[in-house]
Amino acid sequence: MFPKKNQNCHLEIGHLIEWATLSLATNSSSPRLDAEVLMAEITHYPRSTVMAFPERMLSQSVGESFRALVELRGKGVSIAHLTGHKEFYSLDLKVSSNTLVPRPETEMLVDGVLSQTDPLQAASILDLGTGCGAIALAIKKQRPNCRVVAVDLSLEALRIAAENGCLLGLEIEWLCSRWLTSLGNYSFDFIVSNPPYVERGDVHLLSQELSYEPSLALDGGLDGLDSIREIIASIPNVLATGGMFFLEHGHQQALDVSKLLEEAGFSGVKTKNDLAGCDRMTLGKWL
Repeated sequence: MFPKKNQNCHLEIGHLIEWATLSLATNSSSPRLDAEVLMAEITHYPRSTVMAFPERMLSQSVGESFRALVELRGKGVSIAHLTGHKEFYSLDLKVSSNTLVPRPETEMLVDGVLSQTDPLQAASILDLGTGCGAIALAIKKQRPNCRVVAVDLSLEALRIAAENGCLLGLEIEWLCSRWLTSLGNYSFDFIVSNPPYVERGDVHLLSQELSYEPSLALDGGLDGLDSIREIIASIPNVLATGGMFFLEHGHQQALDVSKLLEEAGFSGVKTKNDLAGCDRMTLGKWL
């Protein structure tokens, strides 16, 4: 039961946290963490303050706002969409319902480029399907001398990405395009992409949490490879000789992706595992 207000029409943070933790216990793998993060968001206190001072009092109106957030979380709305931001590669990024929430495993794409460059290098890098700009901005932050171009078909996503760039003071060239179709005579040393790769019939597409994310960024067609095929077929037009391509994909798609890259003429094709031990990223060099 939602905590009752005291005679001064106030609610204790600690009581609200306990209520939220119990409420989310069956819908979240981290109910207390979710409760504390949402409390920090609604009160504008650091999470450390929320944890250290549970006796602090909140007005009834703030308590009701917190309750509304908890109820939405219980329906499957992600913490990132409720707070409007998500950390990626130590960057605090704005997200919205028009952008995919960046996942930790996607940091592998950033790591891949960084492993092949040095801090002073002035390479050209393309991020295909940038969403909120996570990959492009993380690379630019670590490699400020590089020219980074980021592409997305969604103007709404590009608006969020550009706003993130402004907030972080990082200069990216944002382009609206269906993959490589509008890139003309561009040439890149590195191309990275986290395209839609979920199979259309996958039950995960019907999950509550994914239902709040744009299907454009998730649905990869019947076998999950539609966008991947399109990208790989077009990449030779813009990837410089000796350039490298890094692609995130589903954990069961590594063999198919490797075959597509090899048939397209890539060499040194390799697949790497994410922290969970799943096949997650395949790379290749264009010769």
